[in-house]
Amino acid sequence: MFLPRRGGIELHVADLAARLAAAGHRVDVLTPMPGPDMPGVRRLPLSLLPGAGVTVTPRLFSALDTALAAGDYDVAHCHATVFSPAAWAGVWTARRRGVPAVLTFHSLLRASARYLGAAHRALGASRWPLAITGVSTVVARQARGAAPGVAVEVLPNGVDVAWWARTPRPAHGRRASARRAAERRGRELHLVCAMRLTRKKRPEALVRVTAALCDALAPDGVRVRLTLAGEGPERPALERLVARLGLADVVRLPGWRTRTELRTLYHGADAFVLPTRDEAFGIAALEARAAGLPVIAWRGSGVADFVHDGAHGHLCTSDGEMTERLVALAGDPGRLAALAARSRGEPPSAYDWDEVVARHVATYEAAGARVETAPAARRAAVR
Repeated sequence: MFLPRRGGIELHVADLAARLAAAGHRVDVLTPMPGPDMPGVRRLPLSLLPGAGVTVTPRLFSALDTALAAGDYDVAHCHATVFSPAAWAGVWTARRRGVPAVLTFHSLLRASARYLGAAHRALGASRWPLAITGVSTVVARQARGAAPGVAVEVLPNGVDVAWWARTPRPAHGRRASARRAAERRGRELHLVCAMRLTRKKRPEALVRVTAALCDALAPDGVRVRLTLAGEGPERPALERLVARLGLADVVRLPGWRTRTELRTLYHGADAFVLPTRDEAFGIAALEARAAGLPVIAWRGSGVADFVHDGAHGHLCTSDGEMTERLVALAGDPGRLAALAARSRGEPPSAYDWDEVVARHVATYEAAGARVETAPAARRAAVR
């Protein structure tokens, strides 16, 4: 998966390639995703499954073999999600060509765990020059369970921490309205979220939590607002749900927004709420955390790596608990302000791009060290 498809993984891979290149490495992105010409991106001329965005053609192996042969790469970094034929084909092709590989899982392992376990048992993958990583502690733990004895490290996504923390300067004509909004803050709870509008992400659950909040806070005169940024196939159903629940004046669906627009949105909100149960990492939540917002998310997800319950927000076990936490925060502005202050005072520096790039390079070098003749890892094929 890659641009122009929009999502956390696609943006991460593009950012990773750019950051590695800026650090002096030569990087090519090999992808079957069609799109415009981009520097350093080699789009494989393969057909995709309609609506799925993946390719299953037998030509995939030969296309990757040709690309790896032409690139003379020192390492191949393959990015796997729920169903990623190209990533697995990349690992296999790199193995055949003797190219060290890194396989990173970006989703919670279900079917992928079976693939990994089968490869580990039947193909002797533990003897390959292959480093297996997960984007979060929970994903890495699942990978270790699927392939006992394999050392699986955490290789997280990255953000520009300082950029997200920087407060956007309001336009001259908006300063008065910004002051008025600040004066109303005690009587309003503005929640934000950014996600792909898919069933897996559970945007409808967030709308229902918002409806429950409105009912619970109405007697106290607290107004609730939700801004849910993003696009996806669930948008029509979401719009119908908003209308059916009478939330047209509460829920705003502005569509996909640039990072600059999201940063402005976050700096004007009270909390970021992520309703996704099976969140392997949660890059939007990390961006909100870097912007200084308290984050309300699910316990047991990848978000727990950078949001500590009671310190930078709250981690919940049900939609009901999420509603209760938000009701309590709305009734205790001092507590909400304390969570925001701690988020700002303890920036997630371990996820800043300088740190994340260094961890990637170390992982590439470790994969290369498993091949006696491997040169220093100065070139990467990011799949």
